[in-house]
Amino acid sequence: MPRKVTLKQVGYLVEGIAIINMWGGGRGFVDMDKRKLPLGKMCKSNLLSCINDGRFGCESFEGADIMVSDLYENGYSEFNRTFYVKARPARQKLFCAGI
Repeated sequence: MPRKVTLKQVGYLVEGIAIINMWGGGRGFVDMDKRKLPLGKMCKSNLLSCINDGRFGCESFEGADIMVSDLYENGYSEFNRTFYVKARPARQKLFCAGI
C-alpha cells in the first residue's frame, strides 16, 4: 500500500533570467539568484525586489522572465506560474543590482 505524505506550504521560490544593460554598453541575459518569499508576503513590490542581476553587476534592467514556484517545508518546490516583467523607470529602484 502506498504511503501518503502531506506537506505544508511555507512560501514561494522566485527565480528566472534578467535582461540587463551592461556598464559601457551592450545588453545581456543573466540567471537571477533564487529568492524566497514567505507565505502571505507575495505582493507586487516584494516580487519586484526579487529581480536581481545574479551579483553580475549592471547599469540597469530591461526586464525579467520570472518563474514562481510554491515552496514547502522540506525544501520541495512545485511550479506555479511564469511571467515577464518590463523594467519601467519607477520599478528600477525596487530591483537588486550589483555585487
